[in-house]
Amino acid sequence: MLRKIILITILLVPVAIAATNGFMPMKGTITYSWGNSIITSEVKSFTVNPPLVLTLGVLTYVLYRNSMALRVAPLMSFMYAFLTLWLVWSGAKGELYGVFYYAVIFALIGLVGSIIAYLIHSFFLKFLSKKKANQMNEKSIS
Repeated sequence: MLRKIILITILLVPVAIAATNGFMPMKGTITYSWGNSIITSEVKSFTVNPPLVLTLGVLTYVLYRNSMALRVAPLMSFMYAFLTLWLVWSGAKGELYGVFYYAVIFALIGLVGSIIAYLIHSFFLKFLSKKKANQMNEKSIS
């Protein structure tokens, strides 16, 4: 139940941002410095980007921790990217063909995030089980 609430809340973020903007395309820039260079980015680029969607894939795996996560992660990433690109970036006035293209790309990135989380989780489970087996062998020898 809790994971459904978390996932629905994540999907409501783009809707809330779009409603705040009056369903108009998001505008605005932010300037920050990185070393000796000054970088200017659009504010909307912070609402959907590959690291964010990768994190969403990892979060989905953490919530499910089974094979279902590898199905839900691309779906969540697709829905989040679609809603953000269509509602926030274009104000629900954009061309759907381009939005679907990028949403599919972000869905694949979300799947990669979930796979990375699966591999890390599997590695630590194997590492911990070997460590526990070694401790059990040491106890039985003593």
